[in-house]
Amino acid sequence: DAALRGVARALARQGDGVAPEKLDVRAASALRALSARMPELQSRLGGISRLLSGGAEKERLSPASARALYGRLRTQSITRLEKFARCPFAYFTDYGLKPLLIEPFEFDQRQTGTFLHEAVHEFLRQSGAALNDMDAAAARARMGAIADAMLRDMRVGSPMEDSFSARAEERALRETACRCAQVLCRQMQGSAFHAEYLEQDFGIEDGAKRLMAGDTVLEGRIDRVDCWHEGNGLRVIDFKLGGRKLELAGAYYGLALQLPVYLGAAMKKTGARSAGIYYFPLADGVVDSQSTSPIEIEKEREKQFQMQGLLPRDEELIKAQSPDPEGVLGARFRKGDGGLQSTVPCADAHEFAHLVNHALKLAQRQIDAIRGGEAAVSPA
Repeated sequence: DAALRGVARALARQGDGVAPEKLDVRAASALRALSARMPELQSRLGGISRLLSGGAEKERLSPASARALYGRLRTQSITRLEKFARCPFAYFTDYGLKPLLIEPFEFDQRQTGTFLHEAVHEFLRQSGAALNDMDAAAARARMGAIADAMLRDMRVGSPMEDSFSARAEERALRETACRCAQVLCRQMQGSAFHAEYLEQDFGIEDGAKRLMAGDTVLEGRIDRVDCWHEGNGLRVIDFKLGGRKLELAGAYYGLALQLPVYLGAAMKKTGARSAGIYYFPLADGVVDSQSTSPIEIEKEREKQFQMQGLLPRDEELIKAQSPDPEGVLGARFRKGDGGLQSTVPCADAHEFAHLVNHALKLAQRQIDAIRGGEAAVSPA
């Protein structure tokens, strides 16, 4: 067994371009001689060799197998394509093998994200156009009632324990939801935009306006689309637990397709121009600060809820979104000519169109790779 471990170590090092040690070479020579008269040993050596020398061809399904697992892929979601871009094997495992993971119930980050996502959606649905004129106290009261109802429903037939820790979790969830509501209210005050579409589906049901990647209909659900009818503008907003920055490098390599594709779908459905793509952080508002000043702490808290994304290179579209574009969107203007500072991520209409088209090309390339059976273990 010690000799076999030495051989395995040597083969692994060779695969990484490292020369084997003398002891490992001697072990391999001795085992090779012994394997001629010991079939079991020969089988174990062969297994080690096959495991460590498996190339890319070992990590690819046949096109027939891929079709049997995934079907014809006449439709495909953006979330799945992002997973494939991050690791083809993860895609194969989740959507090909479809393992059933059984875990003890606990209120983890995923459950937290789902709760806040649903609470914010319901708050926006109930508020409608009145959100732009709602004060913080009314927003907090409405969200508090929504959160209380959701928590009551969760307790019915739920494995959640009725304990001090469970009640503390519930209080934290409720407070986070209420803070999100207050921020949503503040961000929409004075805005020419209105939250018009919530949980907006796109896909095959859009007919001639469906979004295509080759012969595949792309489908998904957009958390929120805000519209400014007078200025023919729209912005796409995606909710993310804890927040997230739009990494353009990730969009370029197919790791962050959601927002560009969502924008393409929304623009095709409405015919409006892009006023940006953003992530809204579902944050708890807890501030790590040494300051004892309530004003300073509140400023730090507001930074947590600042939307992150790609702004339009258009002063009219930016200022129509908020009287405080710096606080809400992170837009910073030069003192001289009033243009956006060079550090602010922004795009004009042509660049937004290019970003959408590039995302569609990447989606088509990934779909072709899935159909071709790509299943390599290659996490990005």
